[in-house]
Amino acid sequence: MANPSTRAITSHVPVPLADQVDALAARMQRSRAWILRQALTEFATLQERHNRLTLEGLASIDAGEGVRQENVETWIDSLGTDQPLPMRRRRNSSGSRRLSLTRVPPFRRISLPPDATLLQFFRVTA
Repeated sequence: MANPSTRAITSHVPVPLADQVDALAARMQRSRAWILRQALTEFATLQERHNRLTLEGLASIDAGEGVRQENVETWIDSLGTDQPLPMRRRRNSSGSRRLSLTRVPPFRRISLPPDATLLQFFRVTA
């Protein structure tokens, strides 16, 4: 008899992915259904969080809590100088922290090596 609190979902997946799921199930000594349930749960949770954060970000911008593009670019450009701007954070009316750039130095460009990415160049900590 079927469990009334669950529902079967069917999907066709590429053979290599099915083989990967089978290998995981064997290695973890779990059923294929358990592996798929875990994967779907994590995916759904991640997508819900992504959607929530996107909506919060849009609401923040609508409330005027954003940082102007020019200020962000100035902060980024300052990171390659002798006096980089600090990444300042301020509290908004809801108590959460938002980026706030308080000091704007003269405009200066930085050059990245051709093979560098921004993620490799910046080490930003909260």
